Amino acid sequence: MPWATGGSGKIRLKATVDGVDSNEITVRSAPASAGYFSANGKGLGTIIAAHSDGSAITANSPAAAGETVVLYASGLGTLAKPVAEYDWPTSGDATSVPVQADVAGIQATVLYAGAAPGFPGVYQINIVIPQGVTIPRSEERRVGK
Repeated sequence: MPWATGGSGKIRLKATVDGVDSNEITVRSAPASAGYFSANGKGLGTIIAAHSDGSAITANSPAAAGETVVLYASGLGTLAKPVAEYDWPTSGDATSVPVQADVAGIQATVLYAGAAPGFPGVYQINIVIPQGVTIPRSEERRVGK
């Protein structure tokens, strides 16, 4: 969804494929409804995350307590500084909705939540893995106000 569709209420939605428009429908929107990009591409299982150097977090290269990691998501709502529709964010444009992240039930420090520079429609959440947590294979995470 375009950046500006965040917020509560109803929006009109239609798809255009090869220059042909679908029927227009009305759908409800919410200020934010986070979804993480998954490693299997089906929205289930391990979420796509990276170490601060950009390398993937995997079973062979896990995140450690105290480490800053980057999570990739969609649906974090509008940005505090608007990006033109269908434009590429070029810098860190933070979300207008506050974001929290839990790791194994412990609140993590969120350093940044907003547009992922160079990736239209993609958000990144930079968090610090809390001290004293053991990262299970199937990790809990919560994003919200």
